[in-house]
Amino acid sequence: MRQIFASKYSAYFIIGLVVTLLCAWFSLGHNQADEYYQILEFCNFKMGRFPAKYMPWEYYERMRSTLLPLFTYSIARVLLACGAYSPYALTFILRLIIGIAYWFVTCRLCLFLLPKLKTEIAKKAFVLLSVLLWYVPYISVRFTPENVAGLMFLWGFYLIMRSKEKASSPMISYLLAGLLFGIAFFIRIQMAFAIAGFLAWLLFVNKTPIKYFLVLGLVAGAAIGINIIIDHWYYHAWVLSPVNYFVANIIKHKSAEFGVDPWWFYFSEFVMKGMPPISIILLVFFFAGFIKNLRNPLVWSILAFLLIHFAIGHKELRFLFSMAFAFTYVVALGLDYLLTQPVYQKIHKYVYALMLIVGIPMLIYRSIIPACITINYMKYLYYNAEEKNTPALYNPADYENAFYHLDVGFYTNGNLIPVLADSASKIKTYLEVNRPKTAFYIGRNSRSYFDTIKGYTIDMAYTVYPDWIMKHDFNNWEERSNIWRIFKFTRVN
Repeated sequence: MRQIFASKYSAYFIIGLVVTLLCAWFSLGHNQADEYYQILEFCNFKMGRFPAKYMPWEYYERMRSTLLPLFTYSIARVLLACGAYSPYALTFILRLIIGIAYWFVTCRLCLFLLPKLKTEIAKKAFVLLSVLLWYVPYISVRFTPENVAGLMFLWGFYLIMRSKEKASSPMISYLLAGLLFGIAFFIRIQMAFAIAGFLAWLLFVNKTPIKYFLVLGLVAGAAIGINIIIDHWYYHAWVLSPVNYFVANIIKHKSAEFGVDPWWFYFSEFVMKGMPPISIILLVFFFAGFIKNLRNPLVWSILAFLLIHFAIGHKELRFLFSMAFAFTYVVALGLDYLLTQPVYQKIHKYVYALMLIVGIPMLIYRSIIPACITINYMKYLYYNAEEKNTPALYNPADYENAFYHLDVGFYTNGNLIPVLADSASKIKTYLEVNRPKTAFYIGRNSRSYFDTIKGYTIDMAYTVYPDWIMKHDFNNWEERSNIWRIFKFTRVN
């Protein structure tokens, strides 16, 4: 840690840490549903808070490593023992832990790899992009198999490469790297190809003695054995979850049911979601760095990693998050090369200005906006639905794929009863017949949607938009908008 704060780039690292901490606080929810179902609900199920009938299909296939659910479960138990448990405290701690770990590994790798770059401009760009590229803090706080496996691989890579410069004991470095590689493989089987690319470089380019490969293999095997024991604890059976994952998704083509895309999907998707023109500039730098550094170990890892993802039909951009730092390093290598070319030198200041103009607002936005905005509504209900059997009225057209099990889900307190109400008349009838003391309605309707209900007051209790916006309904914009709201119905005694 001292090296990080003592380096000439410490100001960039510190700003990166501050932004990461802010993102850990504000980035409530998940980037993709798997982040929720395959970790949080796996944990929730083990705690006896989530019925088996709602568990995702992967649970019944026994194809998910349960190391991350175990880690989540352990923190939840500590919070329960301290009387401080809430799903929001738990997920914040997870985001904080993974965010700080990601930042630390990134900083150490930056300091180690900086000497490989020739120009000072490229060195500064490498550090800035590694910790402050607009999507980096957001990705870094995601507690997902992709992120954790990526960190395990990168730290193992760092230990081995550092030992080659006589900075540490080779045998100890390979022992620790084997442990990290074994964990990375078990929780994200695709990382085997990034590891294989690096091992191929060690063998064919670096000419590493075979004894070190034996050490890596033995320790990685031990790490896999520990993970098998953890899976037995969770599934109550001896299983090989990576094998089950391969059978289900590759042999049985289960993942293909969620969509199949051509091999170039990742490039086109990154151009669109990476925020053009930034994404286009980054890809130009990446290809330049890739072509000019074919003997670089991270280039070998990226190549093997990309080839397997090109070959698999079902593609999602998040599958590449594991190699986000490696991508940034190759981008820096490309910039370092282009800075020696007279043509690029003439336009560099414009490229730099464009990156700042687009990147800074996006960094601020992505760091303070929730990852899944509907979780804010769940949080309101968690802390405000205080009585058992409080009705939560909803329209199924709005509810589907937006909220997660209002009655038993990870983000709920167990006090809500979901009630289907797809019209104002059904809401009125339900309240007048059942006469609950308090009820909530979650949907996209404005106040004018509701009929007058005898014996009840109707108040808009929550929306993510600030009050000063909601108080000014110019030209009836609220009625024509698509804003989620929670309305509270209070019985008048």
